[in-house]
Amino acid sequence: MYELDKLLGKVVTMKTLTGDEIMGTLLGIDTDNNYITLQSPKAVLINGTDIIIGPMCFSAMTDQLVVRLSNVFFIVESLEESANDYLSVIRSEKPAQIVDEDHSDN
Repeated sequence: MYELDKLLGKVVTMKTLTGDEIMGTLLGIDTDNNYITLQSPKAVLINGTDIIIGPMCFSAMTDQLVVRLSNVFFIVESLEESANDYLSVIRSEKPAQIVDEDHSDN
């Protein structure tokens, strides 16, 4: 594997073979099974003329993302400004709230 161990613990940008761009902290590398794990993954999106980061999934929590390396085009250390923006978003996120709804007819 091309020096991925040097990126452990750093904010990285990953491009998948399908063209998705994802940022996250490289948490682990499984060289035996060719997987990597990203902590707090975020999708890199275009909003008009701005580049923003958003949730990887809108209907589920994605605290960690395990990706097979055969689906990855490249992984690089994120630019400093992008990494700082990512870390700012991660720090400001609030934990999910469980809503207790009363479904009785009373």
